[in-house]
Amino acid sequence: MGYTQLTSIVRLIVYTIRKEMPEGVNYYQFISSEEEIRKTDDVKENRETAVSYRNVKFDSWNWLKRVCTAIEAGDLAILQEIVKEDGGNQVQLSADSLTQAKNMFVFLMPEVIRAAEEGGLSRETCITLAEDWCQSLEHYRSPLEILKFRTACLLKLCLLVKETGARKDWSYLSRKAAVYVQRHIHEPLSVSKTAEAIGTNRSTLSTCFKKDSGIELGKYMEAVKLNEAERLLRETDLPILEISELLSYSSQSHFTELFKKQYGKTPAVYRREKGK
Repeated sequence: MGYTQLTSIVRLIVYTIRKEMPEGVNYYQFISSEEEIRKTDDVKENRETAVSYRNVKFDSWNWLKRVCTAIEAGDLAILQEIVKEDGGNQVQLSADSLTQAKNMFVFLMPEVIRAAEEGGLSRETCITLAEDWCQSLEHYRSPLEILKFRTACLLKLCLLVKETGARKDWSYLSRKAAVYVQRHIHEPLSVSKTAEAIGTNRSTLSTCFKKDSGIELGKYMEAVKLNEAERLLRETDLPILEISELLSYSSQSHFTELFKKQYGKTPAVYRREKGK
């Protein structure tokens, strides 16, 4: 997947979230175009020749509608049952299995991201997640890995929608801080840096976040990073050193120490027991 295609994917998702994508435009055709589509008007020009993806005869559309309904409602229990089905893999977009898996991921992304926004997740968070996930596709080397990644993304969206509902009584500062941490998970994080980014001071934010969430903001940051590290260990073949660097830990040994404290095992042992 080249840079041009990646930017087209992100642009597609942004159009969809902002509800600027006209009816009758084929998502896959949009993604695969060799030309840069910079404005919504450019998309409209292709409307007559594009075939709506909704007209394709396949069970995946009903499966996708059910997925979106569960995500919008933040219903993890129902979504966990739906993703066990094979409904999201029946549209043939490529003869190559790896390319097919990647294409299906991109094919589903605009709808599930929009469902998350309609469920209460901020537009900024939705766009950031879409960008990160589409870029992450390049790390996966088999259709099975991509399927697991796709499932993890769907469940994470649903969980975030659920947590957003649970955080509805949080203060503005605490909600803003939680979004910032999720968005900057691959960067070095600190309470001071987060406070500055959202326009407050360390003391005020620390007090506010602890009152709303029941945990310290620093602990929340650590938990979010470790949760992502655990997923990468399970679902990818990325070297442990690369994972620690990807999540901006100061060193692999520091990452190993924190991971073992949280999960009771070193990253290497954890990955081995999970079969990666």
